[in-house]
Amino acid sequence: MPSINFLITLSLCIILIERKVISKELQCKDKVIIVGAGLSGLAAGQKLQKAGCDVVIIEGSERIGGRIKSEIISQDVAIDLGASWIGGTGKDFDMGAKQKYYQHQKGELDIDQSDLNQYIKLLKNYLKSHLTLATDQTSLEDIFRNFTVKSSRVNLKSYKNFSQSFIYGFKNAADSDQLSAKYVLSKLLFIGKDHVVEGGFQKITDQLSKELKIILRKQVVEIDYLNDLITIKTTDGEVYQANKVIVTVPLGILKSKEILFNPPLIQSKLESIEKLGSGIMDKLFLEFDHVFWDQNSTWFNHISDKGLKWIITANLFKYTGKPILMMFNIGREAIAFSEQSDERVLASAIWVKFP
Repeated sequence: MPSINFLITLSLCIILIERKVISKELQCKDKVIIVGAGLSGLAAGQKLQKAGCDVVIIEGSERIGGRIKSEIISQDVAIDLGASWIGGTGKDFDMGAKQKYYQHQKGELDIDQSDLNQYIKLLKNYLKSHLTLATDQTSLEDIFRNFTVKSSRVNLKSYKNFSQSFIYGFKNAADSDQLSAKYVLSKLLFIGKDHVVEGGFQKITDQLSKELKIILRKQVVEIDYLNDLITIKTTDGEVYQANKVIVTVPLGILKSKEILFNPPLIQSKLESIEKLGSGIMDKLFLEFDHVFWDQNSTWFNHISDKGLKWIITANLFKYTGKPILMMFNIGREAIAFSEQSDERVLASAIWVKFP
């Protein structure tokens, strides 16, 4: 068993800290090192420092924020290259807000909304009725392989691919054959509209980083927690010691085994790391001279028989006052576009017309 002085967490470190470390009766007197200056690491640092701990955060990159990064494009407007909204806590970015569904077909853009709504309803009911057949190895694609609807009015293949990706893929940033059918509906949903941070999500991490000691450009390669005093080594040969360590690095870092743990993590943790997957979502921001699309729609959802490219686009004009569209790709499409030139990506996005 690993030492109780060592805490390793993924995204739940805040919960662990709230429940097991901090209390009104107990003041921390330990030196704590946090590996990773993303949202979890910064929030953990604030909580522990307020409890009296001597906190140091070690970050491998040249900036704080992790998956949060805002880009200032004008004096009062920022776009978020990473996280863009907080689910179910605000009043701005409503996933259920006015949306337009459309497809390219014989020069027409709009589709019959009632047809699509009915199709999506049938798809959801089909999944619920077949969940009892799902095992831990059953993917969403496996469940929907035999799902069919008889209709002569719609392109059923396009509807099926879009619906799977729109309902389940977008929320999890993964293709349907990578999603567990057994657990896809068990994800905790935050009820309510999503909140957009005015001026960029990075305002949150900037605020959390205040008064914290953060060391940048220090990539951790080894954590030795065999003794009471934990030793951390970085790629440049630096050595740090602490009474407790919190690891908040991304799942991909743990999977790649870039950090050597001594003693090795227990088998249950290693199996969890191996079995867990992380979604892939890419964004493309397009700024135009003027707004030529429906200004009142929040989302444009594109149904195409040419795959799942750019199926979801957000209208940022409503939130920034600038003629900007934020387009998304997930899973394999995101990986494919990451390997293409900017010119090819732009040409592909411009092909998608907007109502």
